[in-house]
Amino acid sequence: MPAITSDFIVYTCLIQTERNRKGSGLIREAIVFFNSFVNLHIFMPKIKDIYAAVEIMNTYKLDFDDSLVVACMKSNGIAKLASLDKHFDKVKGLQRIKF
Repeated sequence: MPAITSDFIVYTCLIQTERNRKGSGLIREAIVFFNSFVNLHIFMPKIKDIYAAVEIMNTYKLDFDDSLVVACMKSNGIAKLASLDKHFDKVKGLQRIKF
């Protein structure tokens, strides 16, 4: 089964790594980490996903980045999400995988 994420999530991880570590060395390691997933698919949200994210924000009281994740999942027929964030549990049709 492939792992799927969006470019938004990858960039967010890299930006947070830069902010927290003040350098590019760990960013390179993070890129190597992402590249180590043989079946990792990275997609770019479409404008319709961005519009849908705003609706999801209002419906489930999520912030924009989490709403964008949900919108992208729904538009790609993805129902399972690996996350530690419990607030995803309130989204209908989404199953959060706890690890």
